[in-house]
Amino acid sequence: MSIECEYCIEDNHAHSFKLIDIKYTKDTTTYMFKSNISECKMYNTPSTIINHINKELIKNRTVEENRFNSRINFKYWYWEIDFKNTSFKHYTAYNTIITLSKWIANSIEARNLIEIKISNCNFMISPLLLVAKLYLPSNIKIIY
Repeated sequence: MSIECEYCIEDNHAHSFKLIDIKYTKDTTTYMFKSNISECKMYNTPSTIINHINKELIKNRTVEENRFNSRINFKYWYWEIDFKNTSFKHYTAYNTIITLSKWIANSIEARNLIEIKISNCNFMISPLLLVAKLYLPSNIKIIY
């Protein structure tokens, strides 16, 4: 399996899920990812978004394992989702929210997600958050 998203190779605005920071402690590695929804052309195709996120998580895990030349078992990640410059179409992507939330709840790759931070939100984000909370594990903190 290639660890690069085939959609983003063709168009670097297909998805938005980028590593922005890594923090190290003695026993853990914590990754911070960010998505800018308005920059994502394929915002309403959840299977391709999941494919992209999986590949980014795998790619960063592989880099980390190579860096320490061993398997690190405690890897956590945080996800900031930025709604700056979004339009009405982004707030109607309920299928994307449901599919991503179910994937987070059941995926091995997503199991160490600690927190989702929603930035630049407005009144239209509330229904999306309510839908997401129906499927997300209760241990994931949502900040908005």
